[in-house]
Amino acid sequence: MEHPEAGYNLENSPHLRPAFDVDEALLTFSDDIYNGVYSDIPKGNFTDDDVTHLLQVFRTKVWQTYRMWEYYVVDVTATVSAFSAAIKGKYSLSGKYGSDPVHQADYYELLDKNALYNNKQYTRFNLKVDISVALDIFGAPSPLSAVETEDRINLFKSCLDRINVQNYAAYDRDTDTIIKNLFWRINRGPLTEGKLLADNYFTRVTGKDGKKIALANNGWIWAGNPLVNFAGPESRAYFLREVIIWGDCVKLRYGMTPEDSPWLWDHMTKYCEWSAKIFHGLRIDNAHSTPIHVAQHLLDASRRIRPDLYVMAELFTGSSELDEHFVASWGINALIREAMQANDSWDLGRYIHRYGGDPVGSVSRNRNGADSITVQSNSPLSVLVDCTHDNETPQQKSGFDVGSDAWQGMSSSVRS
Repeated sequence: MEHPEAGYNLENSPHLRPAFDVDEALLTFSDDIYNGVYSDIPKGNFTDDDVTHLLQVFRTKVWQTYRMWEYYVVDVTATVSAFSAAIKGKYSLSGKYGSDPVHQADYYELLDKNALYNNKQYTRFNLKVDISVALDIFGAPSPLSAVETEDRINLFKSCLDRINVQNYAAYDRDTDTIIKNLFWRINRGPLTEGKLLADNYFTRVTGKDGKKIALANNGWIWAGNPLVNFAGPESRAYFLREVIIWGDCVKLRYGMTPEDSPWLWDHMTKYCEWSAKIFHGLRIDNAHSTPIHVAQHLLDASRRIRPDLYVMAELFTGSSELDEHFVASWGINALIREAMQANDSWDLGRYIHRYGGDPVGSVSRNRNGADSITVQSNSPLSVLVDCTHDNETPQQKSGFDVGSDAWQGMSSSVRS
């Protein structure tokens, strides 16, 4: 509330506006289901068939009202009006685009290639046409009659409609992706007061000045590239609902330098310095979503306080090469590995073999003689634990009922 610039809000990150609209649509739909607006949708304990049905209702009755296609297409009515006002009583043909085109396809290709631009405001009808370029393409070497002018205007409109066809197709594909991702993220449990159909992608707060603020929540992307900022303008992850969201914390917007977010850099630098004064070691949570240049700055500040600081990191990049890149870039002492990340007993054996170190009592022999040394590459040092911080326990992952007779019948030593 005091420093909204430290997060991704709709003013400093306008590219998130379409994603916010998606979030608003889901909030409205969730409230409507809870309030009984849709009598054919239960209020919870959804089966897969229930989810399929409610998403179909969402797509046809809620999604359409938000007119999300406007983020994709040219505003034909407004653009034709501007073009009409510019071409009437005038003529233009700069020669830049060749002689006066003959076929409609020629006009379309010239318009599509040369006159379209994105104004980077991330508003509806963000796709624009440079009218001056359009005049060069659709003008004539001599004054047009009223009929010829009208023909050119109609031709211009038909080309815009043709351009929008492919943009509507892109909108349909993205809508399919959003619906598919929502299917797996819909809360299956009963809707109660405050419990929504889907996790909020934005935290809504009121600033000190009374202004409403929406801040993008943090999260992670399955099999995502940790080197890509999924909240940045180059990513569409929030719009497509690809982020597995943490609804209790917002994503911090550091930018590339301290000048991009002065308070945040200063605040977090002091926090790390204080931590280094108190502790001999630090654990970095969710290290794979921390920008590398930010972590380098903060760890450098920490090590100026305590040069022998021991740094452990929860790092799940899905790639040993990326793991090594993070470790080398930051100077990480050890990575945390978790047995509960294993899919089955075979995978658990692989974890123990890879991260468990040499077994007690094991014997190794130098095969090259007493005076030689075998030099081998090593993976980053890892500390293997059974279960860490906020991840699911074995009981939660297995779905074992702690109240069952089988559980109660176990000996206390086994339960311990």
